[in-house]
Amino acid sequence: METVLVTGASGFLGKRVIEQLLKTQEYRVTAVVSGRRPVEFPAGVQVEKCNLLDEAARTELTERVRPDILCHLAWGQESPDYRRLPENLQWLEAGLSLLRKFAASNGRRFIFAGSCTEYDDRSGKAQEDPQTQVMSLYGECKRAFYRVMENFCRIEGIQYVDARLFTLYGGGDPHRFGAIPSTILSFMEKKPVTCKSPNTVRDYVYIEDAAKAVALLIGSDYCGAVNISSGFPLSMRSIFKWIAREMGCEHLLSFENEGVCNQVLVGDNHILREVVGFDSFTPFEAGMRETIQWWRSKNLLNF
Repeated sequence: METVLVTGASGFLGKRVIEQLLKTQEYRVTAVVSGRRPVEFPAGVQVEKCNLLDEAARTELTERVRPDILCHLAWGQESPDYRRLPENLQWLEAGLSLLRKFAASNGRRFIFAGSCTEYDDRSGKAQEDPQTQVMSLYGECKRAFYRVMENFCRIEGIQYVDARLFTLYGGGDPHRFGAIPSTILSFMEKKPVTCKSPNTVRDYVYIEDAAKAVALLIGSDYCGAVNISSGFPLSMRSIFKWIAREMGCEHLLSFENEGVCNQVLVGDNHILREVVGFDSFTPFEAGMRETIQWWRSKNLLNF
């Protein structure tokens, strides 16, 4: 039985990836958390508190756990402007250090949480070999990690994956500043909502689907970049209108910049479907209804 080390385990995606891994009963799972917020994991999960930005802590963790597989999901995303913060450079350095230490401990397979921001958001249908300009420091650091990881892992004989996650949604999203949670929360409080980019087109992925896809990649032999995307284009206008209609708040919704349309980013997911073998896509309406229900079930003042 192999050991899987999951960083960012207390995050939006991490907890669900661990749940999927436990269902297989094929792994010993070690969850790495920062300790900043309380979190409970299912029985059988080994929990390790570690500041991944600390060199000594990273070294001690990898030397002691010696994972066969490392699923690196951790990256600083705590504020709305995370895409341009200098902290992205710290996380890039920390990730590359963790990769080196993983290789030194004879690790076999490294899964990295890449991002759709590795593409230009004017790319249209994005394939895994982007030639476009990255539009943020966050995206540039993610792409830089992949480039180094690809070359380093080939030299070291390590399997590697850049799981390029498109926009995630679902219950439990800690980023209230995101378009979907902030809109749901505003409608729950009967506050007006203005959609400022109605013609922007995005590719939204239900969080449970993303977790299943990452777990599948952990157990596969696929190497390289792969888009974790639905492949289904949705305009922000259609998303906001659907939420408003579902919550009976159409009278609270308005739009700005309706004549502007310069951002289209949808993932080409043929590798995920045809090579990796993932076919468990939740329809947007079903996923969104579950998301709204999750928020409604919470006491928001105490969440």
